[in-house]
Amino acid sequence: MTIFVAFTLTAVALTLGPLALGEWLLVRAGVTPAPLNRALGWGAGMSVITLLLSFLGLIGLYIPQVMWLIWSLLLAVAVFQLPRFTPSLSQPGDLRPSEAGWTSVSLRISVSVLLVVIFTTVMTPESRHDPYDYHLSAPLQYILAGRFIEIPWHVFTYMPKNGETLYGFALAVGNDSFAKLIHFLFGCFILRLMYDWLRGSHGYETGLQCAFWAVGLPVFGFVATSAYIDLIRAFWEILALYCLYQTWETPERKSAYFAMSFWFAGMSLGTKYVAWAVFWPGFFLLALITFIRFHRSFRWRLLPLFALASVVPVTSWLVLNAVWTGNPVYPLLPSLFGYRAPAAHEAYEFIRGHAPSSDIFNTFSSGLAYFMKRNWALLLDGNALYSLGLLGLILTPLRFKTAKSGEEWPAWAYAGLGIYIFTSGVAFFFFADNFDGRFFLSSLILLAIPATFLFNALRRHLEQHSNWGPYFLPLIVLLLFSNALIYRYSQLTALNESMLPALTGAQRSAALSAHFPFYPIIEWANENLPDDAFVLGLGYPLERRDAPRLKFGYFPFALRLDRPSPQELANALRDYGITHVLEPFIEIKPGVELAILKPDYLIPVFQYRGSTLYRLRGAGEPA
Repeated sequence: MTIFVAFTLTAVALTLGPLALGEWLLVRAGVTPAPLNRALGWGAGMSVITLLLSFLGLIGLYIPQVMWLIWSLLLAVAVFQLPRFTPSLSQPGDLRPSEAGWTSVSLRISVSVLLVVIFTTVMTPESRHDPYDYHLSAPLQYILAGRFIEIPWHVFTYMPKNGETLYGFALAVGNDSFAKLIHFLFGCFILRLMYDWLRGSHGYETGLQCAFWAVGLPVFGFVATSAYIDLIRAFWEILALYCLYQTWETPERKSAYFAMSFWFAGMSLGTKYVAWAVFWPGFFLLALITFIRFHRSFRWRLLPLFALASVVPVTSWLVLNAVWTGNPVYPLLPSLFGYRAPAAHEAYEFIRGHAPSSDIFNTFSSGLAYFMKRNWALLLDGNALYSLGLLGLILTPLRFKTAKSGEEWPAWAYAGLGIYIFTSGVAFFFFADNFDGRFFLSSLILLAIPATFLFNALRRHLEQHSNWGPYFLPLIVLLLFSNALIYRYSQLTALNESMLPALTGAQRSAALSAHFPFYPIIEWANENLPDDAFVLGLGYPLERRDAPRLKFGYFPFALRLDRPSPQELANALRDYGITHVLEPFIEIKPGVELAILKPDYLIPVFQYRGSTLYRLRGAGEPA
């Protein structure tokens, strides 16, 4: 029950606290917030909180006590501001007569049920690969050190960490479910943003449709139930594009919206390197078109300030990388400023692992086959909205351009969305080897907009020519709602995840033990090893220095080893500070086997079901 109360209070604090802060900032910036700008206000507040945590990490105050203090302040602000937010959060908006029927009811029920289904899994312990490997391992090391530190044994930790920085709130209380909650909240505000985007000009039901098509994406449910950072990145990207839209839609405040679009784009760049390749080219092209259109009334001297706004949110990570490696954009461009430790070839392996092989582009037919394979993979994952949104993006401006229903977007908005989808699609399909759609998430969600217009156009057509017109959208909603539930169940089954919340300590340990055979060893290590222990082979939630067991581990001590003797390998491990090693052994480098250390250099200290934790024999210690 205590954890459940803490969960609820954290949700309130991280929802209304940043919202109040962000709306106060928007007022000071001359952008008067309204109920239709709730996602914009929350994004402004959360961006400031993220940069505050980054500053604390730089000056050595990234510690649990400060996390609790910020959490308490946000909760106090949330409680104080709750009466002001309650009406806007509860009122559905002005309903048109046609919006009170089956469609509206089915949409409200479907969105609510899907969010509840997702949320129940959010309250279970983390069980995914990537969060344990680095999304949670890195901020845990920062919390334990009290500041941002170099983690040279993992190439991922040299990448921007605006998203993971927020997970310090969760790790300060020792519960990674709170990290999943933070990620889930970003997903909720993506839905709110999509809802607000269309509600203002097209009505409550249209906005709700757009939110439903987004939450119904199987990939949305997949990432929202774990401590990934893809929803965080997608939120910043969509918010940046929304601000560009407002630059055209609201000329009287275009300078403010244009600057904010660069600011939120910078938040995305500071969250994940994928945004540099998949998001930034399309966004920059649209921003350039926007600037050219309005440049006569813009002051040219403000352009450097706009560009600076996109750099500030990622500056801390660029500076840290420059200090650690001599290269501010390591490992994205690992040899840009020469070769320094960590070795550039390790980064090249990472880049190659996340990009398609160049062989597939040798011929036109092989490139086309690869492109079709990627498209087919998205469709097989249940992302039917992908094709429907593309169809709507093409057909709606053409076929239904002269319709008088008020459901049309301006031509420039369709053109801008088309430009972004095309550029991000090219980058995703040909430069990012990711088949589940996470790297393409903001584009998939944005396709909900043309899909909404397409379905509305089809409904109008059927209402004019068939008695089944009023039931068309409810049936589509039911179909996609069932699709989302089926894929959510399939995901739970495939990942062996629990559907029910595990809130107590005993439940939590039991759930983690079921998923991770090493968890009892982690518990033993946390209780018995000294603080300076460095364990090779265990990852989070080990509260010591450790080298993650899973993919993309980076082991500098192995670089100079070429089929070493047991003594040479033991000396290399000791020189790097490693004190303990886990069996089954990880592969640190082809041809370098940790098994050769047995039995002369490894002393078993704990065993559990075929796994053994060894202490590395100290230099000069008798066998």
